[in-house]
Formats: sequence, structure tokens, C-alpha cells
Amino acid sequence: MSALSLAPVFKPEVVTPVFPPRDQAADILLERFRRHAPSFHLDGSSDWSVSEETIRFLAKHVPENAATLETGAGLSTAMFALLGARHTCITPDAGEVRRIGDFCRAAAIPTADLAFEIDYSENALPRLKKEPLDFVLIDGGHGFPMPIIDWYYAATHLKEGGVVLIDDTHLWSVSILVDMLKTDDGWAHMGRVGRRTHAFRKVAPFAYKEFCFQPYVVRKSRLASITTRLLTAFDLLRTGDFAEFGRRLRRA
Repeated sequence: MSALSLAPVFKPEVVTPVFPPRDQAADILLERFRRHAPSFHLDGSSDWSVSEETIRFLAKHVPENAATLETGAGLSTAMFALLGARHTCITPDAGEVRRIGDFCRAAAIPTADLAFEIDYSENALPRLKKEPLDFVLIDGGHGFPMPIIDWYYAATHLKEGGVVLIDDTHLWSVSILVDMLKTDDGWAHMGRVGRRTHAFRKVAPFAYKEFCFQPYVVRKSRLASITTRLLTAFDLLRTGDFAEFGRRLRRA
């Protein structure tokens, strides 16, 4: 379901928005969050929103008049809206969208430039028609390989110099993405945010790289590659194929 067909679920306000000073935005949002105490997730019974440190990172690093994208939804969605970003949020849960909209109205958070795609990100991201992005938050599905799929499609839309923020990096399915990006010369690690979030800046045009040009993959594959070569050599010697063994030895 596209953002154009969401009138029954979420209706952006059409009045002229009023935004707080950016250096006060995080404090204002967190105060309104504590006051209204919304539960965005699990049919309104729980809240899995990002940490306070992440909210403050967004307030500091999302540029003015930014084009932004988020997989997953919660308090971060309201933060993007309060910062005046042209924000697209992807979530398969229409109930989350309603509850976020209700909170934004109750907390006087402008939503004129907030759009939702109610679908799973693996469906929504490939068809997304979006201007070049300044900032991406990856906090949708956490089962493998969803964080990597979200990053792959979002990275193609992210501007050089743009930032991708990856949440829940304590999970293995997310941590492998962080570990890989730390060794990729197309990304600069900006550091850890709080206990479970990492930020990266895109410093080169995004392009596919074969495994031999990815230091993380090479390092993680080294032991298995050596083991495979030794077993192959043993098989050649065991079967008496000395010619092939010699050819491979000279090539090694």
C-alpha cells in the first residue's frame, strides 16, 4: 500500500507547520513522549522505540530540509517529523501508523511532510521513487537477511556524505552488517550511539564489490579457504593425481 492510499490510516496535517529550534527538538520530543506515554508496537501494548541517545543523534545530525527514510516506525518517526524532514517511513503495521499519527496530533508535532509505506521493506524499497536521501535509519525487520536488504536498497538512494544509522546492532543479523561496513572504504564509521546503535557516513558512490575486494569477507573466509585447499590437496594425493597436485601447487 502506497502513501497515496493511506487516508483512512494516516492523514497529514495541512496547516502551516511550526518547528522548534533544532537544539531543543530532542528535549521537546522526549518530554512529550514521557507526558503522553504512547505504546506504538504490539497492538499498542508495548513500545520498542529507539533509545534517547538515538533521538539526540537524529536531532544533531539530520540536516535542515532533509530527505529521509526509515524502515521500522516509532518515536524516531516523530523525531524526523519534528525536525521538518521530508520523511518516508516503511512499516507493514497499519496500527503503528495510526498510533504514531495520534501521538503526533496530541503532541503538536507537524506531519505535513510525513509519508508512510505500509508494506514489508523488501517489497517497498525496490519500488520506492524517492529523491536522493540525506539520512537513513534502519530499524525494521531484524531477522536475517532483512537488515542487509534494507541497507542495500537504502544505500543506493543515499547521497554521498549522507548518514545511515543502524539500530539493534547487538543482534547477530545486524552486527554482521556493522562489521562489514567498518572495513569498507566506501563508509566512514561515525561511532556507536548508545549501547545498540551505530552510525556510518557514505564517503564514496555505492557500487557492488566482489568478495575479494571486501576485506571483511576475505578475513572471515580465510580459515575455510585454507581448510578447503588442504582437503583438496589430500584428495589429489590419495587418488594419485600427482599431475593435478603439482599444477595446483605451482599456481598457489
